[in-house]
Parts: sequence; structure tokens; C-alpha cells
Amino acid sequence: MSSVSDDNNNKSFLDQFVLMVNHDEVEQIDNVQKNMLNRFEKTNEMLVNCNALGNIHFETLSKQYRQHTAKLNEMHKDLDWIFHRIRLLKQKLNSKYPNIAQNELPSSNDNETKDD
Repeated sequence: MSSVSDDNNNKSFLDQFVLMVNHDEVEQIDNVQKNMLNRFEKTNEMLVNCNALGNIHFETLSKQYRQHTAKLNEMHKDLDWIFHRIRLLKQKLNSKYPNIAQNELPSSNDNETKDD
């Protein structure tokens, strides 16, 4: 009998609790939460699209950066080779024509200090 009275007390408590809840306010809260969820989903989708676009641009620019770096390294090697050849030619001219080379050709030390 005690269990029946406890059940009745629980039901009456729940009934009173349900009566205290304003259904319009609960519905408003539910609508606000649904709107926020929709906004968050749209924002998330926009961020995913932005991230994908950024990744595409990053890959493109990374490839171009690697190509440009390789080209600069190649140009650096070519310039080193050119200056090496110029120094060798100056040395040959200086050894073959010492008087002319001293008067007419700039010294290799002057060029190296200007280039460095």
C-alpha cells in the first residue's frame, strides 16, 4: 500500500512540476536553439569551404615556391660559374699581358668586394 501512495505522490509531484513549466517559453528556447544550430552548421560549412580553398591555394603556392627556389639555386650556380670563368680569363690575360691587364682591367678583388 505504501508503494501505491508513493506512486500517487510521485505522479502528483510530476503533475505539479509540469504545470509549473511554461510550454511557450520551452518552445521559444527550442526555436532559439534550432536557429543557433542552423547558424553554427552554416558557419561550419563556410569554414570547411574556406579551409579547402586555402589548402588548394597553399598547394599551388608551395609548388610555385619550390620551383622558384630551384630556379634561384640554378641561377646562383650559373652566376658562380660565370664569375669563376671571368676570374680565370682575367688571370690568363694578366699572365699573358701583365702591363695591359694592370692598367685596363679592374682587379678581381674590387669586383668581389662590390658583389659581396
